Amino acid sequence: MSNQYSINIEMLSDWHIGSGTGRSGSIDRLVKRDRENLPFIPAKTLTGIWRDACEQVALGLDGDNPNKPWHKWVQYIFGNQPALEFRTGKTSEEQPQPAILSVRPAQIPPALKNALRNKPLLQEALTFIKPGIAIDPDSGCAKSDCLRFEEMVRLGTQLVATYTLEGLESGSYEYKTVQSLLAAGVAMIERLGAKRRRGAGKCRVAISYQLEDAIAWIEKNLTPELPPASKKTEQEKQALECTGTWCRVELSLEAKSPLLIHSKTVGNLVKTLDYIPGTFLLSMFSNKLRKVGIDIGEVIAQGKLILTNATPEVEQNGSNKKERKAGKPIPLSLFYKKSDKERETKIIENRLRNSAEDGSQFKGYRSGYISDLTTSDEAVSVVLKIVTKSVETHNTVNDEIQRPNEDVGGVYSYEAIAPGTRFRAELRLCQSLVDVIQDSNWQLLAGDYHIGRTKKDDYGLISLKVESESYNADTVTIDPEKELTVWLLSDVLIRDKRLRPTTNLCDFAEVLGNKLGVNLRIKSAESESTESKRDETMSFLARQNRIDSWQTRWGLPRPSLVGLSAGSCMIFKVDGNLDPTNLSDLQISGIGERRAEGYGQICFNAPILNEPILHISKPRKNDANVQKNTVLIEPKEDGKIFDYARLIEREAWRVAIRKAALLLSDTRESRQEIIGLEIQRKQGKQKIDSKPSTSQLGNLHSALEQLQKGMETYRVIDGESCTRRNDSRYFTVSQFSESANSFSIAW
Repeated sequence: MSNQYSINIEMLSDWHIGSGTGRSGSIDRLVKRDRENLPFIPAKTLTGIWRDACEQVALGLDGDNPNKPWHKWVQYIFGNQPALEFRTGKTSEEQPQPAILSVRPAQIPPALKNALRNKPLLQEALTFIKPGIAIDPDSGCAKSDCLRFEEMVRLGTQLVATYTLEGLESGSYEYKTVQSLLAAGVAMIERLGAKRRRGAGKCRVAISYQLEDAIAWIEKNLTPELPPASKKTEQEKQALECTGTWCRVELSLEAKSPLLIHSKTVGNLVKTLDYIPGTFLLSMFSNKLRKVGIDIGEVIAQGKLILTNATPEVEQNGSNKKERKAGKPIPLSLFYKKSDKERETKIIENRLRNSAEDGSQFKGYRSGYISDLTTSDEAVSVVLKIVTKSVETHNTVNDEIQRPNEDVGGVYSYEAIAPGTRFRAELRLCQSLVDVIQDSNWQLLAGDYHIGRTKKDDYGLISLKVESESYNADTVTIDPEKELTVWLLSDVLIRDKRLRPTTNLCDFAEVLGNKLGVNLRIKSAESESTESKRDETMSFLARQNRIDSWQTRWGLPRPSLVGLSAGSCMIFKVDGNLDPTNLSDLQISGIGERRAEGYGQICFNAPILNEPILHISKPRKNDANVQKNTVLIEPKEDGKIFDYARLIEREAWRVAIRKAALLLSDTRESRQEIIGLEIQRKQGKQKIDSKPSTSQLGNLHSALEQLQKGMETYRVIDGESCTRRNDSRYFTVSQFSESANSFSIAW
């Protein structure tokens, strides 16, 4: 059980939470922005500062004794830190405590976010550029080559976030203790972000739980009970029988936040997979059913339940309704010309059926997902989908020096799947289990889940929907020439005769042949024709893949899994008669080990692998015109949000007016006409005469900046030159009104 609660943050000064990047030749430090180009506070930052504040509260209540109750409650809420304990030598034999608190990033409120959408001028007005220098401690003067420019977010920013508490029942003793400690902690938060000890980042944070109630509860329970130990609740198990035909249930998933599905670590960069393994989905599915008394452990052991990998959905080419299906990993046999790399549509060759004869340089595809084959009068084509990824930089701060260093993790980067990416997966199970789950409603599986690494803060939030059920098996066409083309749709894990993991194709052919009741051998490169010509096509293209995983609860690595990689394809010669029914059943059930987790998915005699030449294209872009955003913040909204919207609007107008002033003063004639400025260089003299003088212009500039009311401006500047309407070089009131929508977000 987990309920969602709100966090409200008001920034009382300018603030900066950096992205770790800059803009060459312009800005040294940029603020971190979300996918809508708006500043936000990452959940990691918020969680870290919140934990530090709660530790201060526990220190005041318990003293410097980590074994007292309030320190234990801090660990119960935020989880312990085994990596930090290992580095400091304070290892414990107890089971690591997972966090019950999950925090989401703090973002601009939805009403204001909607008003800012598609208005880049207003989005730019959220921040400003602040210059800075470094002072030489010996001379007290500015150091040379130390001028820097930092992007800062304006004060007054209103931000909202949410947090959940896993497994706490509202109103219970544990719930009140946890919420009271969290409320006391947020009251201790005064500043966050960079330069918070130099005036930036001052804030006011509040949660939905009232501070007065929290203080009263803490005063009443100065020495609270110890937090409960994590334990599994045993549900009454329902006996399940696996009978009937296979049923296929289609699942749709959408990434609500960046997804980090660990692939490998290179230096300080953690890379992600471009799909969601069935291992994660099976765990979600099993835990959900266990809560309603349905234990599918025996069904999984019998091989009667399979959850395929969730691959990115791909638009089907030639579909009028823009139908989308689960993408299939691109076959390794597809090659494209290097000269066609930047083209939207490429002509590719299938090396299983065609050989390069023109001497061109070709390169094979190594990543991506393709749609089903589409045949038209012009060409045979497929759509290629490449998963969009992003890289974010993070750091771990050493509490003693208040800066990141290698002792506690230092600076590191996460590669993640971009939010908004949609996936498709299939749940395959027997008919009897379908009937049991239908009694509890399929929509029981729908909802939000957290998966992958760092899923308790900035990453790992997905939304799952149950789309449809189907009992149709894919039909397989038998090749009359006694050939069997195999395409691996996921990694395949098999063992040799000595029970060792193997990636040998001969071992794979033996395992597959035993399943089909025939003898399989790799197609020979020698042509079997009477002319005995050498066949330049390939009979197989395969790679091996190593999967490293992690035991989350104990923080230890699991044994590596080594198998044939998804996308591998090969052609076998068949000795014997193939049964189409056996082929269809094997396409559903898979081959090898850990099939319930999505491993071992294969496809036989796929039409795409029988085509020598293909056209491949990228998904169609949405060409719909961006509509004007007319959403406005009304005064009846939260007063602080309305005031902040007015501040943004005013700053955007100032920037626009400055740009208009620069445009008006672009030529000598316009400068002379508006303010009578004449700049002359006398012949034979270096001195430049300015009328009015530069000092007079500076005084005028200072006076104008101090004016607060529009009517005061007319007392300083000649009214006639400011109210012209017919000259196209000037911005008139009507012209400002026409473009006002670009700058307006509040009534």
